[in-house]
Amino acid sequence: MSQRGLLVCMETLTAEEFIELGKMLRFNEEIQLSRSVERFYCQSNGNTVLVLTKMIFEKEEGFFFDEFIEYEVEVVYAPKSIILTYKYSVGAAYSANGTLIMDMDSFDIVNIENSVGTGTGSVEIYVNGVLKSENTFEVK
Repeated sequence: MSQRGLLVCMETLTAEEFIELGKMLRFNEEIQLSRSVERFYCQSNGNTVLVLTKMIFEKEEGFFFDEFIEYEVEVVYAPKSIILTYKYSVGAAYSANGTLIMDMDSFDIVNIENSVGTGTGSVEIYVNGVLKSENTFEVK
């Protein structure tokens, strides 16, 4: 199937990818992975290049993982890093979105997360699971 010059394929996350992404998630256990993925490819210089991998999650009784009304995870494999973005929400009470970046040379993992709940929100930056910066704000 073609979409804006992209080739879209339903595939299975490989065991190697699952292990590699699992290393990133050891610092953020709220993120889930799925073996079912949708991959987006484009043509570049005669080669097929993977552009984006989206996890496919199934809702059960209207929810993802018994609590989330929205849940998305996407992965970009860059030459020197893996970039995982996520977004989830339980509704007005709590939602979060963020980015995990793993440097493929140092294997350092940076997690930047923006979360909002009833009354407050925060932006947090972690490096290898250690909080480096936090900004809390009031939500009106």
